[in-house]
Amino acid sequence: MSYGGLTHATYLEHIEQEGGRFLAAGRRSPLDATIVSYPGFTVEGLASHVGRVLIASGRALRGGTFEFDKPESVPQGHAVFPWLEDALAETLRLLRETDPASPAEHYWKSEPQTAGFFARYLAVEIATHRWDEETPSNEHLPIPLDLAVDGIDYTISAWLPTRGADLAADLRGTVALAPSDAEAKWRIWDEGGALHAQNNGHADATVTLNGPTSDLFLVLWKRLDLPSQTVTVHGDEAVAERLLSLDYVVNPKTTPFH
Repeated sequence: MSYGGLTHATYLEHIEQEGGRFLAAGRRSPLDATIVSYPGFTVEGLASHVGRVLIASGRALRGGTFEFDKPESVPQGHAVFPWLEDALAETLRLLRETDPASPAEHYWKSEPQTAGFFARYLAVEIATHRWDEETPSNEHLPIPLDLAVDGIDYTISAWLPTRGADLAADLRGTVALAPSDAEAKWRIWDEGGALHAQNNGHADATVTLNGPTSDLFLVLWKRLDLPSQTVTVHGDEAVAERLLSLDYVVNPKTTPFH
């Protein structure tokens, strides 16, 4: 059994790969360097956050509550990286040994409350923060194409119903995402103040964003701003800006360290 657009095994491969890339990026950067894409965090602070995400996910996979430990529980300085490496290995072990259909509670009530959700969640979460952790060195690898496509689907299915329902959205139009390197397309609009979305559709869009899927994902997750060197805007850019001004995901520009 798998949850999401990729197989369970593929999500685990991405978690392992992106986790390794995160560790490499953190270890080659100063611990106190600010994460430009997530300015409430430093290199060390983001490593602490990702480790606590992994530990909270492991707790949920064991049947417990999905909640983060306090930052004070995390080893300080360079010791954060071997601690994170151990948390990554342990969570991967749990995901490999746990039936994806097993019950596991989490925050996203529109999604199945099962262990399989955590494989998708962690693959997208760690890849996004890996990109963040690379900002001090400015040596970015793109989000892998299959994961970027699935990550946009995940944003639509998990985050928009959870955080996009009560935003008093007034886009005054429809936003389409049209990748230059994949067949998938998405359409986002508002209705009654809530955000709605559809995959495999971009007809009648007021504005269309076109570019590599990784960069469209990063725009949607507020890591890249418009206008961008890699994402072109066709139509009324103000409609896209109204969407991006809404906190349908955790806003890295305004969210403090946690």
